[in-house]
Amino acid sequence: MIMLKKRLFFLACWLFSSIILLVIAFFISQLFFKSEITKQLHTQLAPKLAEAFQQHMFDKHYKVLVKRNINQQLAFIKDASYLSVIKEYSLTVEALFSAKNQNNLHTVYIPWCFGLKEANAKLSIDYYFNWWLLIILSCSVSFFALLALFSLPKPTSSIYKNWLFIICKLNITEDVAKHLSQKLEQNTEAQNLWLMTLLESFTDTSELPKHIQIDALIIWFIETQPQSLNKVSQTTFKAAIMQTNITFDQAYKLVKEPSTLLFNIKSFSITVNGFEIKLAKTPFFYYLWYASLRVNNVQSGWLINPSINTPDIQSAKSLLLLMKEYKGHSKSINELENHGLRAKTLDQNRNKIKETLIDQLGEELSLPYLFDLLRDTRTGRFQYRLKLDPDFIQLPKEIKHKYQEKNKL
Repeated sequence: MIMLKKRLFFLACWLFSSIILLVIAFFISQLFFKSEITKQLHTQLAPKLAEAFQQHMFDKHYKVLVKRNINQQLAFIKDASYLSVIKEYSLTVEALFSAKNQNNLHTVYIPWCFGLKEANAKLSIDYYFNWWLLIILSCSVSFFALLALFSLPKPTSSIYKNWLFIICKLNITEDVAKHLSQKLEQNTEAQNLWLMTLLESFTDTSELPKHIQIDALIIWFIETQPQSLNKVSQTTFKAAIMQTNITFDQAYKLVKEPSTLLFNIKSFSITVNGFEIKLAKTPFFYYLWYASLRVNNVQSGWLINPSINTPDIQSAKSLLLLMKEYKGHSKSINELENHGLRAKTLDQNRNKIKETLIDQLGEELSLPYLFDLLRDTRTGRFQYRLKLDPDFIQLPKEIKHKYQEKNKL
């Protein structure tokens, strides 16, 4: 499609330039011919006029006779060359005594002496063109001129030079770097600034993982033309693509603000900004339970860890209700029924959630989805809640019970 457009554009330019060149050649050939014929007439016609007047000077109609005599000598002339643009022309004396009051391509004034008096003879020129030759010459000259013009390298802009410099520093071959730089020239200023900042952070290629191909990253950027880049941090995007399991598209969605968290209870997985993460069954229920506390504003989402010797029986009941209703692990259910909710169990499941998120997202990207902690001033124990704003947490539609107060699901 691009090649077809280029060819059509070339043909349009060729047609337009050929017409312009034809018009120019039409007028220039007449102007040049008039100049040449005027030089010849200056040297040849003036003596003939004087001679003709000497022959007819005593005749009553001498002017008519002189004009007839001269016009017979200026017989119709045919150019001998087949390659001449003007193949035929004719000269006619219109007036022997004329003022130079008209100047065009078809009129010539030749000075001559009538006795002691200077006069100007007015002649008209008629041209007969070799149109096929004129058209062929115009089209040929236009074609080869355009071919040479289109073959010239495109002038390099400062933006192109900057891109070429940066991309070559990242150990990309010069040919590929030139091609990518030409494509990047067409981006907006905001897009260029965002990508340039990102690529400059990769200048030290010794830190670049093998799975990251800079040319593939640039091609992705050119093809997708990401928008709202002011909501995407280059640092977090770089952290995302450092993960071997995250594509460029997924990385862009992951780091785009705001961060969102969706729970999928049928698959025991979560989706963070469109990226799905599978969790073990028991950590999934603990994560969902903490999210329910946050969304339903139970104690502003905070849950204090039970003391080591005193399990939290009330919280265990609400968590049990959730796990039993949606087929939680039987061993975890038995432990809650027999021992209640212990600090050790809460710590273990929070750590498993953290380990899974860091493994999938890396430390930096997982932060918004982890836990805040705060020491309780009364008991000295730590309390935890999800960092994420409840407006960006979406609980499963299947959950019918909502917390109205602490430890009630």
